[in-house]
Amino acid sequence: MFSAIVVLLCAGIDIGVFYLLIGAGAAVGLTHMVSFLSGAVLFYGIKIPNTYWKGYVTVILMALFLRGGVMADFIQMWGWSPGGAILVAAPVSYLTVYLGLTRCVFFPAQKGPLSSEEWRTLSLWLLIYAVLLRLVYAGLPEVLHEEAYYWNYAQHLDIGYLDHPPLVGWVIWLFAGMMGPSELALRLSAFAIWLVGAYYVYLLTRKIFDKTTAMGAVLLFATLPVYFSLGFVMLPDTPLVACWAGALYYLYCLLIEKRSMAWLGVGVFMGLGMLSKYTIALLGGAALVFVLMDRDSRRWLLRPEPYLAVVVAVVLFSPVIAWNIQNEWVSFAFQSTRRVAGSFDFDLPDLIGSVLILLTPMGVLAVVAAVVSKNFFTSTVDTTVERKNVSTHRLLMALTFLPFSLFLVFSLFRNIKLNWTGPIWLGTLPYLAYLVMQRLPQHPGKLLVLAKRWLKTGIVIILLFYGAALHYLVLGLAGLPYPKNVFGLGWPAFARQVEALVGDHERKTGERPLVVGMDKDRINSWLAFYRSQAMTHATGATTNEGAQQTAGRHLFGQNSGMYLFWFPIEEQERKTMILVGRKPQDLEGTHITSRAKKVHEIKEMLIRKNGKIAGRYYYRMIEGYQAN
Repeated sequence: MFSAIVVLLCAGIDIGVFYLLIGAGAAVGLTHMVSFLSGAVLFYGIKIPNTYWKGYVTVILMALFLRGGVMADFIQMWGWSPGGAILVAAPVSYLTVYLGLTRCVFFPAQKGPLSSEEWRTLSLWLLIYAVLLRLVYAGLPEVLHEEAYYWNYAQHLDIGYLDHPPLVGWVIWLFAGMMGPSELALRLSAFAIWLVGAYYVYLLTRKIFDKTTAMGAVLLFATLPVYFSLGFVMLPDTPLVACWAGALYYLYCLLIEKRSMAWLGVGVFMGLGMLSKYTIALLGGAALVFVLMDRDSRRWLLRPEPYLAVVVAVVLFSPVIAWNIQNEWVSFAFQSTRRVAGSFDFDLPDLIGSVLILLTPMGVLAVVAAVVSKNFFTSTVDTTVERKNVSTHRLLMALTFLPFSLFLVFSLFRNIKLNWTGPIWLGTLPYLAYLVMQRLPQHPGKLLVLAKRWLKTGIVIILLFYGAALHYLVLGLAGLPYPKNVFGLGWPAFARQVEALVGDHERKTGERPLVVGMDKDRINSWLAFYRSQAMTHATGATTNEGAQQTAGRHLFGQNSGMYLFWFPIEEQERKTMILVGRKPQDLEGTHITSRAKKVHEIKEMLIRKNGKIAGRYYYRMIEGYQAN
């Protein structure tokens, strides 16, 4: 079906159109899309039967978005010219098309639904694509402000912090210490931890079902929005999910397979989970409830293993306990009484919406099917095996929906965050994978049929969405402007502008101003991270000094999270400062003017990315800061 001559012809047209457009001054993002689609249209006209057009369009779009990441890698990270980058990106894109068509579209039998063998082949290649997409774009999009904030954890390394436990900062410190303040360092740390979670998702699903279903579970772990995002960006939830997956696996080994040594794994992952985010305590509570309610499991209460697991978890968690003792229990209060004591907020619709975003509507439908269609997942001719399957289903559903019920109740009177329920759905992945990978019975019912069809289709749609979104963030998409002041778009260049202001004042006066972000933790975190990229040693290596020279608005009586600890107010006396805010009003008021001997006028500064305006910020210099 393929010929080298046709491929070379299409690639030649692709490269020729690219050189023509780039020579005319067109943007790289638009140019490579037009040139690739020119070759792809010719390829379709010559080689692709009309019956395959849907599969061909899907493969072409996947190849296009992956190619955009390859182009950006060579241009932005390695300093190649666009003309040189296309010589690498073009072969990669056509190799992707070839593999996509031969392995995923041109199956031997195209009439009716795919066979199980064909779907396993498709799943493997979709998994490879999902991983490649993540790795290709890992070092390209700007970091989220949350990532930059936790990078600041690593620059102020400690055994505890106000708003989260320290594991996220420790992991970032390890990777950033080797690679410097780079997007790639943060994203590779997230991916490395994602691999740990994927390993335990695979092990759990293989024990419950088989290797084929286990591969499907890893595919879902790679594609469902909550797990794709947490394998791409480095947040406290990233190690939390990996620890949750590990704890689930060892709880299964302990409570279903009765393996007494599994208590050590439970203790280790619960302890590490508590070092990630306190939410994992809900998993421990749910496991305790299951043990109390399950007759076979209650015997563990008379054995030492569960209590030894608690000891291991507490020992691992002890640094956070020690930090809280030293700091008047502020972190525990921040994550418990502070949230409960907040103002009334009926947030049930937001909770439902967050689950739909984290799992997609297709994923939610599949979770419902996993709950109500228990017989499909548990029935077998072997009575002993069926009894084990029923107990497994009961355990994983308890470990999923007991924590969810607490969030459900909490949402009736308090605010719920988007990411809170993310890890709890790990217990459903084996059943979602079984639904995708295995044949349905003769009379499965409408729910199972619909859930299976939607979930299969949804995986492909989601991957296309990820590719388009990443391409948009890095190279743009034709005709789409960038939203203003979000995603950190253009912040490397913006930080260089701010650093130029700092350097100019230092050259004139000999004093290096302190930069202060005048919101809670967005501006200061982004500036600390990207100013560090802009600062270099004599050798040209980047520094981490931006974290030591970028403070928060607590200096003016407002909340700025951990910056209160990192920049004590009394130590900033008499300093010159450059205040940066989203609006002019952020830089006005007596809370600012009363603390400065001299206040300069407010000025505007634009952020640009790929020639488009991506933000508008304001700055103001003050001299002679007064702590009191």
